[in-house]
Amino acid sequence: MTNAHNKPTTMHAPEPELFVENQYDREIAGGTAYDSNNLLMLILGHAELLSMGNLSPETQSKYIGRIEYSIKQIRNQARRAAHSYVACG
Repeated sequence: MTNAHNKPTTMHAPEPELFVENQYDREIAGGTAYDSNNLLMLILGHAELLSMGNLSPETQSKYIGRIEYSIKQIRNQARRAAHSYVACG
């Protein structure tokens, strides 16, 4: 590889600290995405059940409560991930 002045350059391995930080970022992002996806599937399932109709008001209220709870869980996970990122950055 050469630079703009056609002088040979060497490639350097990434700094070990940088690799660890990036690995940590990937692990947090992956964990958050996995957990959020599970909760999103619960939300989708309850929304589909609600859309089918013919549910008692009690059942509708139960499903709506579960959707709200899942949304709050996703919000909390995002906040924890953001806090972890800021604390480590």
